[in-house]
Amino acid sequence: MGWRMRALQRRMRQWAARNLARRRFRTRSHVRSLFFLYIGIAVSAAVITVAVQQPAWVRFVVHQIGAGVKQGAQWIVPAMYRTLQPSGESAAAIVEDTLPYRYALDHEPSPATTWLMTLRAWIFVATAYDVWQPDTFLEAELPGYAHLARSGRETVRSPGSDPASNGDTPPMNVPDERRVDDGGTPAQPADDIVPGEPIAGGGTEPDGTSIGRSDDGARDPLQVLREVDWGDEPLVAVLHTHPSEMYRTDTFAPANPNDYHRFDTADTGVVRVGARIVDILWNEYGIPAVHDTTLHNTPCHHCAYAESRVTAQRLIRSYPSLEFIFDIHRDGAVDVSMLTSVGDETVAQLAIAVGRGHNQWTRNLAAAETIAQLFNEAYPGVFRRILHLDHRYNQDLHPRFLLVEMGNYYDHEKYALRTAEMLAEIIAKALYLERFGEAAWN
Repeated sequence: MGWRMRALQRRMRQWAARNLARRRFRTRSHVRSLFFLYIGIAVSAAVITVAVQQPAWVRFVVHQIGAGVKQGAQWIVPAMYRTLQPSGESAAAIVEDTLPYRYALDHEPSPATTWLMTLRAWIFVATAYDVWQPDTFLEAELPGYAHLARSGRETVRSPGSDPASNGDTPPMNVPDERRVDDGGTPAQPADDIVPGEPIAGGGTEPDGTSIGRSDDGARDPLQVLREVDWGDEPLVAVLHTHPSEMYRTDTFAPANPNDYHRFDTADTGVVRVGARIVDILWNEYGIPAVHDTTLHNTPCHHCAYAESRVTAQRLIRSYPSLEFIFDIHRDGAVDVSMLTSVGDETVAQLAIAVGRGHNQWTRNLAAAETIAQLFNEAYPGVFRRILHLDHRYNQDLHPRFLLVEMGNYYDHEKYALRTAEMLAEIIAKALYLERFGEAAWN
C-alpha cells in the first residue's frame, strides 16, 4: 500500500505543477495583452495631442503617407500581376488546381477581365471577402447572416407571397379573396372539384361548362393546366450560376463576344429570362415558383458553380416541395444565330446540359428527355439537343436539376424571353404528367 500511496502523491504533484504552469502562462498572456493595450492607449494619446497642437504638420504627414501608398500600389500591384500571370497550359492547370468548379461549357468564351478583377477574385477565394461588397464581410463572420442575405435575393410566386402587392394579378385557378364575383363577394370554389385530383374531361364548372374545354366542347390543354390546384409551396426553382450573362439588345451590342456580361448587378439578360419563366408559371398556370438572383460569379467567375451549389442546397432545404430546379444560362457560341420560327413568330432555340460527373446522372437525363419530348411535340424546332458533359454542374443535388442554355448572346433578348414563356408552359405540362399521368392528359 505504501508504494501505491507514494505513486499517487507523485502523480498529484505532477498534475498540480502542470496546472500551475498553465495558469502562469495564461497570467503572462493576460499581462502581455494588457501591456500592449496600455501602449496603444499611450500612442493614441500622443497622436491626438500632436494633432491638436500641430494640425498643419499632421495634415502634411497624412498627405505624404497617402501619396506614397497610392504610388506604391500603382507600381506594385501591376508588377505582381505581370510577374505571377502564367500563360498557356500552365495557367489552366493552376486555375484548375486552385479555384473550385472552373469548368464551363467548352464553346463559351470567358468574360473579359482586367488585372483588378483578377485580384478581386483571388482575394475572394483566399478570404471569402469581396472588397467591393461590404456585406460579404458580415456574411463570412456572422453566423446565419449569409442565409438571411441570400434569402433576401429570392422572389417567390405563390399564394402566400401575395403577388398582387407587386402589381401582379392572381392566377385564375387559385381561390383568393382578391377575386370577387359580380355580386362583390369572394368567389368560392365548386364543391365537386377536389383540389389535386386529376381533371380528365368529366368535371364541370358550376355553370355546367366542362373543365378544360371551351364553350364548343373542344379540349383546351392549357386550360387543363390552369384548372389544377397546385398547392401553396413552390414546385419550381430558377437560379443562375452565371447571372452576368447578357444578350444583344437595342442599347447593348458589343463587338467582342467576351463583353456580353454585366457584373455586380442582377439587371441582366438571363436574370430577366428567369424572371419571365417564374412569372408565367404563376400568372398563367398558378404554379408556385421561386426565382433566386444571387450573383454567383461576382467577384470570382470561376467560383460560380461552388457558389451556386450553396444556393441550390439552401433552396432544397427551404422548399422540400421542389420538383424541378433550373439553372438558366445563355449560349456563348461565337457569331452563331440560334433562332427558329414557330408559325409567324421568331423565337430563340434552347438546349439542356446534363452533367455525367455523378452516379445519379441518369435521373437528370430522364427529366431532360421529358422536357425535350414535350417541346418537340408542342413547338418543333425550338429544342436543339441534350448536351452530355463530364462534370456534375450541381445536378447531383436533385433528380430534376437541369442546366438550360436559353438562346445565344448573338441574338436579341426578346427572342429568349418568348422562349421562356414556352418553357414555362412545358414545365407546367411536365408537372401535370408527373402528378396525374399520361392517361389524365389524353
